Amino acid sequence: MSLVEQDMYIYVYLPGVAEPVLAGKMTSVNDDVTRKKKALFRYAESYFARIDRKAIDPVALPFKESPDFVYETADKDSQEAFSVMYDSIPDAWGRARMLKNAGRDKMSALEYILASGEDRSGFLAYGSGRSGPSIVAPWSASHSKNELLDISAAALIISEDHHVTLDKEDAQKILLFGSSLGGARPKVTVKYEHKVWLAKPPKEGDAFHYPRVEYASLTLAKACGLSTPEVRIVNVNGKDVYLIERFDRYIRNGILERSGFLSMHAAIGYPKRKMTPQVEGTYLAMAERVAAVSHQAGTDKKELFGRLVFNALVGNDDDHLRNHAFCATESGWRLSPLYDVLPLPFKPIAERRLNQGFGTEGNLCSIKNLLSRSESFGLSEKDARLFMSEVVGTVRANWERVFRAAGVPDSDLGGFKKTFAIAEVFERDLAQQT
Repeated sequence: MSLVEQDMYIYVYLPGVAEPVLAGKMTSVNDDVTRKKKALFRYAESYFARIDRKAIDPVALPFKESPDFVYETADKDSQEAFSVMYDSIPDAWGRARMLKNAGRDKMSALEYILASGEDRSGFLAYGSGRSGPSIVAPWSASHSKNELLDISAAALIISEDHHVTLDKEDAQKILLFGSSLGGARPKVTVKYEHKVWLAKPPKEGDAFHYPRVEYASLTLAKACGLSTPEVRIVNVNGKDVYLIERFDRYIRNGILERSGFLSMHAAIGYPKRKMTPQVEGTYLAMAERVAAVSHQAGTDKKELFGRLVFNALVGNDDDHLRNHAFCATESGWRLSPLYDVLPLPFKPIAERRLNQGFGTEGNLCSIKNLLSRSESFGLSEKDARLFMSEVVGTVRANWERVFRAAGVPDSDLGGFKKTFAIAEVFERDLAQQT
């Protein structure tokens, strides 16, 4: 047996602490013969002893009684890192940029993690030694940990990237300032009006006005009482850019601070950890994780049900596990605000389905199926029906006004009328069933 080991040091940005703190060491073990992988982790004694310590993953890496405890990934999973660390890997768009800049056709998970800057999701940073976070990449890369791109520069960089005309310096900026908060479209972290945002410009060849439609969707979700970040549309270099405030970043006293982030993809498992067989990889699995992780589980499970209903109404079938997450607050972990919701035009009512299952009929968007497992969200069928009626009524009465106010072009509205027709059908059927 030939085992290859590689160490990676994990750092955490704690609230009110200027410099990242060494949290522990992870060792990735790769068996060259069987091709199986395993990861081992141990918290640093100095971190374990801190009063302000925070578990880097409340599911897989909760604190034990002693700092001597060694965490291991399951043999059957064959992971080279722990699930929360996979959240630091850029999304498909970011990985493509990395591979292009490295002149390679593939990279390992550890290579992606170590090559990523400190501005990925959450409060974690990585390094190859104990001296602090560092970027280990097949290219020359470094930047200040508190540096943020100006929105004008960011929009220009990603706009030029559509045409693959980036020079080396701009290409590296994308790698350093990109984000892994779900999705495969171009995006970059920027500073704007003393806040930290994800900037998402239009993409050449878009079938509709993505920035304004996504802005309208989050505005509509907020009108339904769902938890959403602040969103904006700004015009940069003659193009509309969609801004969504990062809920894992904030500026306090002029200093960029970070909050913990754990995607549902990581919380449920990468690959999936042991879950109740009939709910694995579904909204029901997410509800189980909310019950276990959130310090306000009842509120957050109801919120999750509201998002399920909203996604069904707007035809958002990109509701995969990376587009749901937990975020660390001062009081504990909570379900994060809603993000990456994008309805598609001309979405038919018949046989409409979401990405994830949620009821006795799988992922079918019907009133019966949406209500069939209401108890998993901490709601009686009566309360779930009432909540659903409120969301349905708000969407039916307001979607067109919200989309017009958001500046969605008339040429796009016709397709979305077909998508949102389901709200009128649901409202009528719910009224008849009472």
